[in-house]
Amino acid sequence: MKRAFTLIELIFVMVIVGILASVAIPRFTGLLDNSKKSAVKSTINAVLTSIENIHGQWIINENMTKFKGADGAEHNLNENGYPEQLDEGANTSRVFSYVIKNAVPSCNGGKTNGCWREPSTNEYEYYFNEGKILKIDYNAATGTFECKDGINFSEEECNHTIFG
Repeated sequence: MKRAFTLIELIFVMVIVGILASVAIPRFTGLLDNSKKSAVKSTINAVLTSIENIHGQWIINENMTKFKGADGAEHNLNENGYPEQLDEGANTSRVFSYVIKNAVPSCNGGKTNGCWREPSTNEYEYYFNEGKILKIDYNAATGTFECKDGINFSEEECNHTIFG
């Protein structure tokens, strides 16, 4: 005698699998976004730590006017002891290259997902994807970053992502 599943049993199993999928899938969809937010926070914290280190050297060395950057070259400090720029400027492929050695993913070359772009000097954008962009400005007078409203990424969400 052959034993097989009935139609009711198969439908019951499909309903259970559907319920499990509807609970599990939404939990996994936010993982990629959360990992990108962690990468942004890590990058900005590395940059801020480097800026504070440079500022500390300026205090110790009695108002020096230049600092040796992570790229090995000399770069200008402003009258407050902070770097005037963090890299070569607008549209560079080496974002933050004056203050951190590790390469930051650049959006140059048409990339629009998980990368940094500098549309103008000391203004930065992080592309989560084409429809979601975080925007921050580097304030050279204070050595800090200031969030701005981005594309589908508010100033408040930016502050929460970067500064906790």
